[in-house]
Amino acid sequence: MSITIYSYKADARILLSYVYDKLCKEGKEIDCIYDEIDRKHFRDYKKEKSDYMFLHHFIPQNGKYIIDDIEIEIGDFILNDKIQTFSFKEEFFHVKKIVLKGSSKEKVTAFFEEAINKKFKEKKEKFAEVSGDKIIKKKWTGYCWAYDSSIPKRSFESIFLKDQHLNKIRDPIKQFIDKDTYKDYCKHGIPYKMNVILHGPPGAGKTSLIHSIASECEANICVLNINSELKEEAMIEAISQVNEDDKKSILVLEDIDCIFVDRKTNDSLKNNITMNGILNCLDGFNNPEGLIVIMTTNFPNNLDDALMRCGRIDLDIELSNLDKFQASKMFLSFFNNEEDFELLWTNIQKYSIEPATLIQFLFNNRKVENITTKFEDFYKLLAKKYSKDKSDIYM
Repeated sequence: MSITIYSYKADARILLSYVYDKLCKEGKEIDCIYDEIDRKHFRDYKKEKSDYMFLHHFIPQNGKYIIDDIEIEIGDFILNDKIQTFSFKEEFFHVKKIVLKGSSKEKVTAFFEEAINKKFKEKKEKFAEVSGDKIIKKKWTGYCWAYDSSIPKRSFESIFLKDQHLNKIRDPIKQFIDKDTYKDYCKHGIPYKMNVILHGPPGAGKTSLIHSIASECEANICVLNINSELKEEAMIEAISQVNEDDKKSILVLEDIDCIFVDRKTNDSLKNNITMNGILNCLDGFNNPEGLIVIMTTNFPNNLDDALMRCGRIDLDIELSNLDKFQASKMFLSFFNNEEDFELLWTNIQKYSIEPATLIQFLFNNRKVENITTKFEDFYKLLAKKYSKDKSDIYM
């Protein structure tokens, strides 16, 4: 009985690393090569100073190896007298052909499954070490999701939403993650997914709201940056791996408007992603079950009508500039004096202030006994910041 795997598959690369580790533990002398793809990843991670390094660095050289009565033969994949290659980040690498041979199908399958399960267990344990009671943020490297940072969980009440926004956001999220809701989706044959779009000026609270949604769902956050280098195949692969560590995650597509150009003049995209590609991802037929996709944009008017049609976007939330309800909640959470707040609001309501601006002012002066002594400096700061009319409210 034999199984053949090729190294352009992620499972094959895990298997090669597993074989190398097993041979080392058995004390066997083996020739090995530094994994070129993982070396590139290692270099990328060092730039980001990431503590989470789970990629494999060494794989065995071509040859035959015996482990637990399983024969592993590693060699270049040759077709029509040519060594086959695969591309990764615009570079080409030899395709390795790995053949597992054993006395029975059960033994060969068990060996392969042990390799895969061991790697997933290691990744899960590593995430558990850094997560605790926090949310893990992951980023797409072009090959896999990798640890980026951890952040404390946040409740919806801590982000000072507008009065009408709290229930509009929290209730649909709670309903979606309820187990009875999942049964309803299955009963009616509807993909169990949720697409949310958040739009508003920088500093309006989009990032904070994403953190709160992830906290409510007990989920990690996978951030996929939309840029000119992102290819459709990579996007599909990234989405398919979102929940690979057995921990539910929310997928965040940042600056979704960067995908589209004006379809009235040119039915194309700014990068390598087709219209059908992004829409198929949002429609959820090939996505992990229960995936929540959150898209953010500063320019909602640039979004394509096909993206925004009814039934494709489940929750459309505009996070605009500060209103009195929000400002009052923020101020009174730091200083319990309504008269001082009324004085402040009278002088700042003429400006289109982002929530982050007021929060920063209040937090920086949280130790001040009489906050009114700092108002004049704040007024001057706002007057200077908003003295010029902006051509676009979301610039």
